[in-house]
Amino acid sequence: MPAASAAVVAPYVVPVASTKAEDNQQQPVQPMKSPKSVRFANTKDLETCRPQLGSHYETPYAARSVAQNGSTTRRYTIDEVELYFSEDRPEFPVQVSDYAVQKAAKRENFVLCGFIETRRMKLGITSWNKCWAELYADILVLRKFKDTIQRKRSLIPVASARLEFLDFNDKVMQIDFLYQGKSETSILRFQTKQDMFLWWWSIQVAARIPMEPQLLHKCMSRATLSPFQIKEGTYQVDNVLFPKFIQPVLNPLKKKLQAPRGVTHLIFIRHGETENINFRVCDRDKKLTKRGEEQAEITAKSLNKMFKLRGDGAPSVSLVYGGLRRTVETAAIFAKKMPWLAKKYECCFLEDGAPKNVDIFHRYDYRESMHKMAFQNICRWDGDDTMARGPKGDLENFKLIIAHTSFIQHCMAQCYDVPKEVIQLGAPINHCSITRIDLRPNDDMVGKFSNRVSHLPLTHQTSE
Repeated sequence: MPAASAAVVAPYVVPVASTKAEDNQQQPVQPMKSPKSVRFANTKDLETCRPQLGSHYETPYAARSVAQNGSTTRRYTIDEVELYFSEDRPEFPVQVSDYAVQKAAKRENFVLCGFIETRRMKLGITSWNKCWAELYADILVLRKFKDTIQRKRSLIPVASARLEFLDFNDKVMQIDFLYQGKSETSILRFQTKQDMFLWWWSIQVAARIPMEPQLLHKCMSRATLSPFQIKEGTYQVDNVLFPKFIQPVLNPLKKKLQAPRGVTHLIFIRHGETENINFRVCDRDKKLTKRGEEQAEITAKSLNKMFKLRGDGAPSVSLVYGGLRRTVETAAIFAKKMPWLAKKYECCFLEDGAPKNVDIFHRYDYRESMHKMAFQNICRWDGDDTMARGPKGDLENFKLIIAHTSFIQHCMAQCYDVPKEVIQLGAPINHCSITRIDLRPNDDMVGKFSNRVSHLPLTHQTSE
């Protein structure tokens, strides 16, 4: 017989279900999650918190990246994204017909003043001298400051000067100018980046003021403006001083100022709806859509009706608008529907974009300085005596300001004395909406209403 097979057959085993206690012994014990606490930030936290946030949306590799400047704790709005992708502005963005130039030409006082530093090179050693600077029409006056302001001064003609940003981190700017037939250069350093941008804009305005020689000599013959005596007659923005229309009198026994009367109604209007197809249209070339034109027409008719109901006489109204295509087209519709408007001005501070050498990491700060310049030139008491009697017999005038969302929200933040982030989160601005702020001679600002769209039908109430 053949040998028996050596293969061994494994016995059949019936699996036995384990008990719940045995499963608990075999599986590792999961650690308990630590409790999480939630705390809502207040206004002070929003101002002091500057985290570096990641982008909410992936950006294509070939596209220009959106800078994360850490100045906000929210998503970027469409208006801010457009700023980072905006076109370069010309080297000299201010024209002689600009509203800021026309306004500065009516005054006999300074345009801007404050402390700056000038660079001095000697034997290869660089040193910085602190100076008190006074900017007049066509001229910049520098006086060294050592505990007190020295009488000796140096002059920088700015009428044909060329400005260039050298270093944004060190806040250094270069001025190339022509003095007594020779080409010279002056290097200036500022305390903050905002100060540098404010001085850059103010020099651009001062260089375009048509100055008379007699008035220039009158300004130059004055004694120096002491920084400790002009606080009452100026508006302080960061570290620079803008002049007030009402200047204080040093000797009140000899002369008494007559307090002005009246109120200025600031009416802010956002431009109409524009063509914006995923940023494929250049920001400067965006035109109004058909609905945007209808929005502007309806708003102009509503305001025209409001002006006619305020009195028998013609109201005193000025129209101020930015230079981008969408604001120009909106202003043109307003001028057509209100042909009695006599005062129409274009203001360079109501535009977007920046010079070529201002990269995307600094364009947000650059626009903030534009908003501050626009606020000082448009939203401050300017002593305009062309006022009319209102329904209650009070003197009043109006300023129609056709601008963008960012500037309207900036003015609302100044009026209510809150951070701009709060306004951006809780106060949207629709196309052709109306926002009104009343301005009194003592610089008190009273907000009447914002983002009013009751005059527009539901089909024409758009925001993006």
